[in-house]
Amino acid sequence: EGAEPAHAAQGGERDYPDIIAFDSEMTSTPREKMLGRLFRESPQGVRLLRRDGRVEGYVSLRRGVNATQIGPCIATPAAGEPLLCDALSLCAGLPVFIDIPCDNAPAVELAERCGLRAQRQFMRMCRGEPVHDQPASIFASSGPEKG
Repeated sequence: EGAEPAHAAQGGERDYPDIIAFDSEMTSTPREKMLGRLFRESPQGVRLLRRDGRVEGYVSLRRGVNATQIGPCIATPAAGEPLLCDALSLCAGLPVFIDIPCDNAPAVELAERCGLRAQRQFMRMCRGEPVHDQPASIFASSGPEKG
């Protein structure tokens, strides 16, 4: 294709509507309240990747008591790796937690290549209509407490 590789950049308040719309498209879930809160709590941790002006993915990082939590990271298959690598580079030398759905094998493999190891597993359960998201686009969840 010959396209210039895209790089993650700091996201800001002006980007939030585009990020939220992208997230809704990829997850089939209205998460604007949860995302808005995450972005307000850790605005310096919002990173996004755009190509030709269109959001291709985003990642959020937030400092915790024991480690930096990476996630959510919602991205197209092409944007997921650069976003996760960017987030991990920002946490170089620091402990990190990242919750990756097992269904996204490329994300799991990338994390393992970067030296992370599985610590626990989660099972997604629901009541009512199941969510019809795109697991290949979920490179990291927000953590078990946020979804």
